[in-house]
Amino acid sequence: MALSQMFMVGPRTARVLIENLGSAEAVFKEKPEFLKKVGSVGSYLADESYRQIALKRAENEVAFIEKNNIETLYYFADNYPNRLKQCADAPLLLYKSGSANLDAKRVVAVVGTRKITQYGKDMATNLIKQLSESVDDIIIVSGLAYGVDIVSHRAALEFGIPTVGVVAHGVDTIYPSAHKNVAAQMVTGSGAVITEYMSKTNPDPQNFVQRNRIVAGMSDVTIVVESASKGGALITANLANDYNRDVMAFPGRVGDEYSSGCLKLIKEHSIKFPAHWFGETLHFANTVAYYSKEIALGHRKVYNYRLNNAGSGTTNYNVQNRLYSLNNCLNLRKLPFANEKVIKHSI
Repeated sequence: MALSQMFMVGPRTARVLIENLGSAEAVFKEKPEFLKKVGSVGSYLADESYRQIALKRAENEVAFIEKNNIETLYYFADNYPNRLKQCADAPLLLYKSGSANLDAKRVVAVVGTRKITQYGKDMATNLIKQLSESVDDIIIVSGLAYGVDIVSHRAALEFGIPTVGVVAHGVDTIYPSAHKNVAAQMVTGSGAVITEYMSKTNPDPQNFVQRNRIVAGMSDVTIVVESASKGGALITANLANDYNRDVMAFPGRVGDEYSSGCLKLIKEHSIKFPAHWFGETLHFANTVAYYSKEIALGHRKVYNYRLNNAGSGTTNYNVQNRLYSLNNCLNLRKLPFANEKVIKHSI
């Protein structure tokens, strides 16, 4: 805990120090002469004043977490989220309020703009409703912000899915304060609020960017519901892509401000349908697109899909030079995705 508070020591450096010296405690017991040799951070590690400030901060935090029943998730401990541990920039330490199983069978991040439209509300709610009906042992992850985040958390609570909020400050507060009641329902239910920040940490702008990597890293898939051409949701999506996790997006209508970010993702990245676990749940009537890295083949392909209500018209797909109508094939598992070809349509 104290090591995570040392000036200029990030999670990667902290892990290297622990791996080489045996423990975080050993770092503080090591001779200053040795620590000064540790790259650009050596002078800070060896400075006794920095060490004492970090130790005092950690001492106060221990008292806080014991008083408030906060669980600490240490990178080298068994209770650290397995998916997040696979990420090179995973935090050294997390603080968790609540009982959610962060290693559930399926972890889905739902993110997007703070300025959500009615379309976005409908899409997020419908998605989570269908997940509750179709997928067992699942949790919904988001950031407890306005817009898509809070709509997703509320939908998860409504439909009985554990939901986790990753926040950009300590667990001693909730930002925005308007979401305190929702956060309390999450914590007292089967969800949680988690953070890498100690108590009394303010929700500074840079913390939200750091928070996004946790949302992406602890999830199997990140779904962007609505986004402008720039914003935190796109950062989260690109981080998920960098972590080789699946990413999905709702394109919406061309020209809509809060669909432009989703369309940007589709344009700039490859699209792939993760039919191995998610496809069977997507039976609702809207355009949905997906992209992810195809690690095994070492290259990318493009796939777009438009889903329509049965009876509302026909959309055909040229798959392996054969035509399929989704109006006659709403169970997507029937489509031959084993050897996909490029599928084209106009959004």
